[in-house]
Amino acid sequence: MIPIIHCMTAAITDFVTATEIGNEFKAKLLNRINNKFHHLESTPILAISTILDPRFKRLYFKTALAASNAIQDIDSQLRKISGYKTRKAIENDQDVNNTKSSTPNLWHFHDNLVMKNREVADVESLNLELKQYLHQPVINRCLKPAFPTLSKLALQYLSIISTSMPCERLFSHAGNVKTDNRSRLTGEHLNMLLFLSNMSNEEWGLT
Repeated sequence: MIPIIHCMTAAITDFVTATEIGNEFKAKLLNRINNKFHHLESTPILAISTILDPRFKRLYFKTALAASNAIQDIDSQLRKISGYKTRKAIENDQDVNNTKSSTPNLWHFHDNLVMKNREVADVESLNLELKQYLHQPVINRCLKPAFPTLSKLALQYLSIISTSMPCERLFSHAGNVKTDNRSRLTGEHLNMLLFLSNMSNEEWGLT
């Protein structure tokens, strides 16, 4: 949620309007977004989810305190999971090798932000695995091989979706499949049909 709202705000801000009505609509839209989503960074579950996503980490936090609180919360939970104390580690600087998107879109602002920012670890008392994770540049990769303990915690947050739309869409689809004419369709067979209907063409081997 935090990166999406940030990119959306940047896209609207950079959009050039040509009329007075357009300028007024743009201003009201930005004001509405700010009023509606100003609390996102202070919401623990959203802040922790963003930190634990290797594509974003602390990149989109406007408030340093919100990012710090989320990191401390993660560190506290890791201590309970791992059961070992943190120790000082040596981190090496790494270049961010993300390329800029050729077609401007919502993620265009994310790509630019990644290119301009480098991760800075400034807390020596954090869990070693968490420190190493924060030191590395934001990239799109799997957490588990390099951070086995951190990945367990990430699964508790990254599996949470920010909208109920997929769930509602599934219920609507189930209603179309389970009709009055299919009154003898069992729950097991209904699950099978819903599963098969959600498979992509690639999974079916049609591409």
